[in-house]
Amino acid sequence: MKLSKLFKIGAVALLATSLCFVGCKADDEEDAFSGDKVDFSNKYVFVSDTDSTDIKKAESLTDTKKGYTAKENKEYFYRAFKQTTTKHYDSTCTITLTPNTVSGVNCNGTTYAANGVAGFVFGLSDKSVKSSDEKTSGTAYTFGVAAVRWNSNKNKAQYYVTWENEAVVKQNNYQTSGDFVDIDGKSVTETVFNTAGKTATFDWSDLSEVSKSDDTVTVAIKVTANDDGSYTVDFFKTADSTTPLATVSVDATTTGLSKKTQLKLARYANIYPSEHLTGEYKFSGTNGEAIVFEDDIVEE
Repeated sequence: MKLSKLFKIGAVALLATSLCFVGCKADDEEDAFSGDKVDFSNKYVFVSDTDSTDIKKAESLTDTKKGYTAKENKEYFYRAFKQTTTKHYDSTCTITLTPNTVSGVNCNGTTYAANGVAGFVFGLSDKSVKSSDEKTSGTAYTFGVAAVRWNSNKNKAQYYVTWENEAVVKQNNYQTSGDFVDIDGKSVTETVFNTAGKTATFDWSDLSEVSKSDDTVTVAIKVTANDDGSYTVDFFKTADSTTPLATVSVDATTTGLSKKTQLKLARYANIYPSEHLTGEYKFSGTNGEAIVFEDDIVEE
């Protein structure tokens, strides 16, 4: 586990270890996040010659790595998280996407209309878990996620809000499932929300008022922690807008919280197979402790 930079809050300096949501990563492993930005191509991967579940990032089909074969990526999603080192009630995360041309590659029967997903994780907690056969140990995370993407087919921004229970993400971030999975590799219990409340099936909702400007798309996601343990998620054009484009409520029964609670926040990215995701995440109006991410420097 690498050491992060020295953080300064007022006169107090904090030396923190890396707290990437997926845990420690190998020295040769890519990290999609560079500070508050993501600029990550998922077009090629290395697949281990002896273990098909051992996946690494490759730069091209001619790229070489001992014990691995470079392949065009038609099946592996790449998930990345960067969580705060401190706990907070809520915040606003302004996400600016720079949509790249979609690849048009057929990935296991699906051709994606977007490069991937950029999201704001809130209410993040963790616990140690073991697999059902007790042979594997890991860390499971429970959290809410409010995410956006740019649908190039529709020329529209879209969003979703879900609550995930005890998700375990593999250390190297690559997985064939588009769902969050538990330590046994099964899809976790997921609760999906839209403006009407809970919904039985996952789907994207349009933010028709959001358009592309100077080749970028901006959506501000404001998460408010309520006194009863629930959350309110508002989507805006900008962080200083006062009229939400959509409002979603995440109830306390789902979160399992009995009161307003300080928990960790995170930046989130899910890059689709064969796609390249470019985005920037800016936090503002954070309530609770001063916000600190790995590789950020915060001064009072």
